[in-house]
Amino acid sequence: MKKPSLELLRQQQEASNEQTPPQRLAQLASISIEFARLVAQNPTAPVDLLAKLSKSDDKLTRQSVTANPNTRIEILLRLGREFPKEFLENPVFLLICLENPNFVQTIPEDTLSRLLRCQDAPLFLLERAASYPERRIRTQAVDRAPLNFLAKLVQNPYEDVRMVIAENPKIPIPLLEQLGSDESVWVRCTVAAHPQTPIGVLEQLSRDESEEVRRIVAAHSQTPIRILEQLARDRDREVRWSVAAHKQVSPSSLEVLARDLDSQIRCAVAKNPNTPPELLSVLQTDETPSVSRWAKYHLKRMALK
Repeated sequence: MKKPSLELLRQQQEASNEQTPPQRLAQLASISIEFARLVAQNPTAPVDLLAKLSKSDDKLTRQSVTANPNTRIEILLRLGREFPKEFLENPVFLLICLENPNFVQTIPEDTLSRLLRCQDAPLFLLERAASYPERRIRTQAVDRAPLNFLAKLVQNPYEDVRMVIAENPKIPIPLLEQLGSDESVWVRCTVAAHPQTPIGVLEQLSRDESEEVRRIVAAHSQTPIRILEQLARDRDREVRWSVAAHKQVSPSSLEVLARDLDSQIRCAVAKNPNTPPELLSVLQTDETPSVSRWAKYHLKRMALK
């Protein structure tokens, strides 16, 4: 294998040397792609030359420009989408974020999305991206946040962020309890639907001013019978319907709902496989055909067993 000439070695050293004059670096970068790559790594390469190299057809050159701390920020923002790891590891990124806490909000959406997908995305980036104007970015940031970091995000001003936190299957119970009193009805709905929501929180939400929340509590598989009995007399028909369709509803609640003025609720009682036969016998004479039909159907099934 032919050894590189002394002249070639000298030029390579020049391209990497931080003392090489800017004009000479520009000359070297124009010799070949290999030299352009070396110059792109040189932290003293002039900003205009790095700007030119950022448009190179050579991927490794553009990658080195992204990692270079002397590269203009607007160029880094453009290249960050292609080379997110180099962008995040560039010391300029951290410095700018320290100087300007709102810098993350100015990162283009597609670039920021790529940064958030990096395995080593810093926590401060996740926290600031959780307040980004675009919802998909906020959701992406919260989805990447570790469990022990969710407590910092639970006060986020965007309700969709708090909803994503409340949806997390591994959310700590204290955070669920906190979000159960959230000002947003949709956050409280999300808490009411969570399979791990404590009974105490479900009881609190069963008295919520929003019928949307109470409907979800009435349909929750873990809602205790005593709460279902309370909701069986709720003023909202959809809450009562959810109780009538619940698999754990008590016979006493079914009896109350079988007398409901709303035929769809009586139909839900007739459909419920746990409705006792004596109640089905009453419902089979109901004036609404669908109610009587379902009651007769279940009575026949019971007779065949």
